[in-house]
Amino acid sequence: KPDPGAPDEAEREIRAASAELARSLRYREMLGSAPTLGEVREVLHDTDAFVSYVLVVDETGAIVLRRESCSFVRLGVTVDELWDLIERVLFDAEISVRRVVRNDSFSDPHGDEAARRDLARLYQATITPIEAELDGVTRLIISPHGPLNSAPLNAAFDSDRYLAEHFEVCFTPSTSPMVTPGPTRKAGNTPFAAIVFDDEYAPLAEREAQTRASQWSASATVGARATASDFEHTLDHALVVHVVSQACFPAGRPLDAGILLSDGWLTARRVYEMKSSGALVVLGSCGAG
Repeated sequence: KPDPGAPDEAEREIRAASAELARSLRYREMLGSAPTLGEVREVLHDTDAFVSYVLVVDETGAIVLRRESCSFVRLGVTVDELWDLIERVLFDAEISVRRVVRNDSFSDPHGDEAARRDLARLYQATITPIEAELDGVTRLIISPHGPLNSAPLNAAFDSDRYLAEHFEVCFTPSTSPMVTPGPTRKAGNTPFAAIVFDDEYAPLAEREAQTRASQWSASATVGARATASDFEHTLDHALVVHVVSQACFPAGRPLDAGILLSDGWLTARRVYEMKSSGALVVLGSCGAG
């Protein structure tokens, strides 16, 4: 005989949805101010890990925050060593992407092996030192710092699988790019810009971007004005670009991944053909890959 006091399946689902909504609303409130350690823990699930990389003088480390724990881990590489490694990884990636964009059928096994080797070094430098803190984690939330803002950490390779195959990986930017002008910043560039294309599937997109824009005294391009040409212009004139939109990542076709703007899908293939001053682009979207 069923227990009349026990919640049925529908009620359990409602409770779970209510808890998730409460977490989301709490996260949205945190956007407008610097959160405390306790506030961040409140929005983490038991299977989440928040990793904030830090660079102090010439030392590197990572703060790993779980719902019930917080630890600091030294990475064991210097800042200069990290810069050199990331420059090699980005060079390998640029060569590979250009070959694919040109539909070049020529395969360079030595180049591919060099890319995997450098991605394995990236994994050893940034992930291996904190692996003991990631037991039971399914979602990894990374806040990079310094050169790590340019590093493709989700492609870090452990000689068997990429990081994105171990975890659901998402990124949240640190504030350092906002207040530290980069070497590629040109005269007349703006420090921050937001591009928003919201619809019924992303009802809070505009509010998110406007919140970010107001924090940094910038304006947001919203709705019909959020086009591919506006994105390219912004990419070449802003230090940090915050994009809020829908995204898709088709399996096996990474260059066809894209974000939805008012004039259609902007694919990764087209982005690689755009001119950029080296902006840091933050994608505030689900399914960005």
